[in-house]
Amino acid sequence: MREAMASRHANRRGQTDMHRTINGKPVAIPTRMTLGDYLESSGFPKQGLVVERNGAIVGLGEWSTTQLEDNDHVEIITFVAGG
Repeated sequence: MREAMASRHANRRGQTDMHRTINGKPVAIPTRMTLGDYLESSGFPKQGLVVERNGAIVGLGEWSTTQLEDNDHVEIITFVAGG
């Protein structure tokens, strides 16, 4: 049964999707994706962001090496200037 479920979630590269919670919403993304890759592919700017993964702040310098894991909880906060 697990094999059938995994094959249903296979993406074009043959990788299975893993489930993460991003800003309170469940998201299925490929197994091999860094936080930096996710942010870039989702159109987030590199500046003006604070990212928390599983309760810990992830610094900008760590985004490209932080591998997203199954059942991660990620919060992305964007700062907006205004008056």
